[in-house]
Parts: sequence; structure tokens; C-alpha cells
Amino acid sequence: MTETNWISVTQLMVNIVLGTVTIALFIQGQRDRRRVQDDRRREQASKISLLRHEKSERTRTESPAFAESWTILGTNVTVHNDSDLPITQVMVRPLHRSQWLQHSDPFARRTDYLSEQVRFPQSVQQPFGLSILPAEALVYDGEYLPSSDLVLSFTDGAGVTWVKTTFDGQLWRAIPRPVTLRSKLTQWIQRTRWLGWLAWIVHTAPYRHATLRFRQTKSGIPWSARWVRFTWGSCPIGEPEPWDLPIGAPANEWPYDAWIDVARRSEQRRRRGPCGIRRATGGWTYV
Repeated sequence: MTETNWISVTQLMVNIVLGTVTIALFIQGQRDRRRVQDDRRREQASKISLLRHEKSERTRTESPAFAESWTILGTNVTVHNDSDLPITQVMVRPLHRSQWLQHSDPFARRTDYLSEQVRFPQSVQQPFGLSILPAEALVYDGEYLPSSDLVLSFTDGAGVTWVKTTFDGQLWRAIPRPVTLRSKLTQWIQRTRWLGWLAWIVHTAPYRHATLRFRQTKSGIPWSARWVRFTWGSCPIGEPEPWDLPIGAPANEWPYDAWIDVARRSEQRRRRGPCGIRRATGGWTYV
């Protein structure tokens, strides 16, 4: 190989190295910009605090084994805005966390739906959504709340909705599920009367098959349920939020949790019969 060829090969290798370094620096720069933008978005949201503690008093008993104990009187929940901008659409509710009791009791409730919101006194003056001005707070000081974990959702000054929990104090950006073309098409077919036959094939038949499988407490998610969720855009029965995912739960099965819960409880009611009466051979027996 002549000297000219060596120079050409060396120059090519240098260009490849420089090109690789340039691309790597460009990618790293894009990541740094996104990280800075995320930090700026979180700047106000990180200054919103959610605090909860139980009000209790010490009581004495006549039994020598238990000389004194503590009685819970109520719960105090405080949402404080330490930022320079107001926040809107403030809501605090118990955190839904799955029990995942499918192995111990197939008909036990898999989810604990405590959907009631914490009723702040300001709800009377702000019936269309609670707001908190800078350096102010919402305070609930009332009856005991049975759920130990609470979730706070609010909208910051830039119109971004955030979620924070007392479970681990983490902060998430609540990104709404995108509406896809296939979900619009499927729901349009389902609501169009003259396309009832097509709606039966695309949605109704797979939906009924999946519900039947869930009632039978079989393990795994059937193809029909995955098809319905794919075409419908979400589970046809309330799909849990991503931050409700319990530790150790299968991520690919979690969106179907509410559907499974509703199907199994309906099967349990069917077996028990009306008024809590269980069907037995030759008639009905009270339970």
C-alpha cells in the first residue's frame, strides 16, 4: 500500500471517529436539554407539599396489662403551596392499591376502591375545583381517614397536571392517554346502529368472551381482552392509573385489574343469588 493510500485510510478513520463523537455529543446535548426542561417543569410542582398525620390522645385502662393506649380522634391533611404561582384543580383522594388475592381467594376484591375525595372546608366556596394561592394551604381537620396512603393531583401555572402521593413522596406528571385513530373508529362502530353486526364482531363478542374468562378465574389475560383494549384504546371498565401499580404486580396485567374485579364480583353475586342466598341442590339456602 502506497503512502497516499495510508493517508487516505487514516483520514477516513479520523473522520469516522470525529463523526461518532459529534453524534454522541449531539445526543447528550439533547438529553441535557430535556433534563433541564423537565427540571423547569417540576420547579413549581416540587414546591407543593402534602402532609398527613393522625390526631390521637392517650387513654388509660383498668387492665394492668395495658396501662395506657392511644385513641385516634381524627386525621389532619394539609396541602401547602410554597411556590410563587397559584395551583388549580386540587384534589386529594385515597390511593387505590391492588391486593392481588387471586391465589388465596379468587372471588376476593382485587382492588380497594376508596374513590371518595378528602372534603376540604374550602370546597363549599370553590365547588368547581379547589385552588391554592402562593404561600397558602388547604387544611382538612376532621374524621379519621381509613386509607393510610393519599394521592394529590393538581394543575400548575403552566397548565400541567401533576400527581404526588404520601406513599413514597414521588412526583409524576399526569399525561393523559392518547386518543388513537383505531379507538375512535372502534367506538364509532359501536355507537352506529346500522353497523351492529360489525360492532358484534369487532367489540361485543371479544368483550363477552374476555368477561366470561375472567369470571372463570383462569390465570392469564385472554387474547380477547387484549384485543378489546387495543381497539377500544383502554379497558372498557375503568383502567387504573399508572401510579396505582403495586410493587410486584405484573405490569402487563395491571390495566385489566378493574375489569377482572368487576367480572369476578358479578360472578360471586350470581352464585349467591338474590338477597345473599346461595344456590344449592334442590333450592336456595341462606348464607
